[in-house]
Amino acid sequence: MKKLILVALMGLFVISVSAQSTQKSDPPKETKEVKKTEIKVADVDKKISDYVKINFAGFTIEKADKIEKKDVIKYRIAIKKESQRKILIFDKDFKFLMEEQN
Repeated sequence: MKKLILVALMGLFVISVSAQSTQKSDPPKETKEVKKTEIKVADVDKKISDYVKINFAGFTIEKADKIEKKDVIKYRIAIKKESQRKILIFDKDFKFLMEEQN
């Protein structure tokens, strides 16, 4: 009788240990880390400054940032003309993508 109880307890122990080891852990959460680096206005690429001069006459570049997220690089350029402000987005090759809506 003692042996039967001992065997049953050992069986329960083995089952509980194996059940714990087969539980799947939660997958790591995907990080949505965004790296933002300010660029001096004087250092903005010529392709961007030329685009602004041609397509937004009278506007000047007020601020520029390089945005990196998941190996994707974009440039966020703030331009200003008197009280008018706009945000322009360019890709890694300095090609215009869109104007952000304020």
